[in-house]
Amino acid sequence: MSSAVHKRRPLLQKQQDDEKDDAASNSIVNYGPFSESNMLYWILGLRLVSIPLVQTYFAPDEYWQSLEVAHKLVYGYGFLTWEWKLGLRSYLHPLAIAVLFFAFKYTGLDSVSMLINGPRICQAVMSTFADVYFYRFVKEHFGKDLAIWTTLSLCTSWIWFYCASRTLMNTVETALACFAMYYYPWNLGMKQSEVTWKISKFTVITSLSVVLRPTSAAMWAPMYVWLLYKYFRHSTILVKMFLKIAVLALLTLAIATFVDRMIYGRWVFAHYHFLHFNVITGQGTYFGREPWHWYVTEGIPVITGPHLPLVAYGVYLTCRKRIIHSCREKVVSTMLLVICGSTVFMYSVPGHKEHRYLLNLVPMLCFFSGISMRSFNRKWKKLAVAWLVITNLVMVLYFGLVHQSAPLKVVDFLQKRAKSDLKYNTELTGQFALFLLPCHSTPYYSHIHHNVSMHFLTCHPDLEGYGKREYIDEQDTFYKNPKQWLDINVLQSVTPSNKCPDNLPKHIIMYDNLLPDVLPSISMCYASCFTTFHTHFPEGKTGQNMWVYCRFPNNDG
Repeated sequence: MSSAVHKRRPLLQKQQDDEKDDAASNSIVNYGPFSESNMLYWILGLRLVSIPLVQTYFAPDEYWQSLEVAHKLVYGYGFLTWEWKLGLRSYLHPLAIAVLFFAFKYTGLDSVSMLINGPRICQAVMSTFADVYFYRFVKEHFGKDLAIWTTLSLCTSWIWFYCASRTLMNTVETALACFAMYYYPWNLGMKQSEVTWKISKFTVITSLSVVLRPTSAAMWAPMYVWLLYKYFRHSTILVKMFLKIAVLALLTLAIATFVDRMIYGRWVFAHYHFLHFNVITGQGTYFGREPWHWYVTEGIPVITGPHLPLVAYGVYLTCRKRIIHSCREKVVSTMLLVICGSTVFMYSVPGHKEHRYLLNLVPMLCFFSGISMRSFNRKWKKLAVAWLVITNLVMVLYFGLVHQSAPLKVVDFLQKRAKSDLKYNTELTGQFALFLLPCHSTPYYSHIHHNVSMHFLTCHPDLEGYGKREYIDEQDTFYKNPKQWLDINVLQSVTPSNKCPDNLPKHIIMYDNLLPDVLPSISMCYASCFTTFHTHFPEGKTGQNMWVYCRFPNNDG
């Protein structure tokens, strides 16, 4: 009898310790200001704080496919890249920003600061609700405990903090993924009316996601397949559900196409053009080609960062079914694995790859990180939280304030120069700025907000030969022989009698690695007027610092 009692005590003690650990894991949202009801405000504060803490350049699309397009819609000047000329992009996303710009314009609030930060604030709010909806999704299917650890993982993710307030299409896509996860009818045993209502919302959200980024279909395809499979034996329900999905998807596509028709001025099927250009013709590889395994060997490790060991262990626990407590949990966790796998597989097929393309998987990867932390004892939970907070904070501060910080500082300098010049001149004559940088290295008119003449080195693909002829863009032509390009395109009007004519660009912007080739040609008319740090790790055509050279004042007309 006594021996049996002694055998049971360790089991009883373990159960009590597990209960204490569960209570400790819940304490962060059960006490005072950290209660679950205040979660929205804490996450909103975190996302809004990311705006001043993220002042670096990440991807050209943040400006050139959103703010720049919206600025041209509202103010009539701006630069439309080649994608808009070919009709590869839908206007839905820039139009949403344009509505905000219209509001600023007609209320007199359209300062440069408002045009830059207004869209970022709106995106931060959208990302906040996405975080909350993903918390609700995990809580509904796995319980409050795992939802807490998942949210903690998401809030400490450096890449999500880095991107959650950026005006990237990928950020919108990630937010829509969180909403869609919540509305997906995981529990098919509920009332048919509730299933129908959830399917309707899920279809609209995913259709909008595909309209904005056709490649996001890779994420949603497994979920639709599973849904149709579960109803395969119920022919009547299956037909009704299929028709509802088809109608809502086509309606969303029709609205997007109509919006594009109104703005483009012609019928444009942006989604077909996008797939034709990037998949059928393979022109997307013009901007770089990576090996097929790049997302596995570099993409996922970079976007997960310090979360990587926790994500890997969480995937291991899921595959071993160590977290499964019900049939629904099995379905949901397995589907999340399938979604991540199918997305990475489909994105690995095209040659062109970027880290931001995997941003929509970050919430799900944080789910697996949350699984790991929930499985730890109290000591390891504290160590895991400390590890995530400290390491991700270092990455956020470095990548948000230091790495690739020059473009925004340079454009801010140019904006102030343009404002000062226009204060004394109603119209600036000649070229205001010449960007001798890799194409799209800085924001453009959306951050200058003055209709001045500027030029940057273009790098669009062969829009006529579609890669079937020998072709070299302006950017590569320049870097092949910078001095020759300057002599032909900029300094051709310089003569002994007219040493520094007024038609020379007023500002020339370049990286320091270009100075040995360019400075001898421009030093007679230009002097350095601004320089700022860019990166500790220059690569390719970039340098460690970015310089602005100003034309001598006495040569202004």
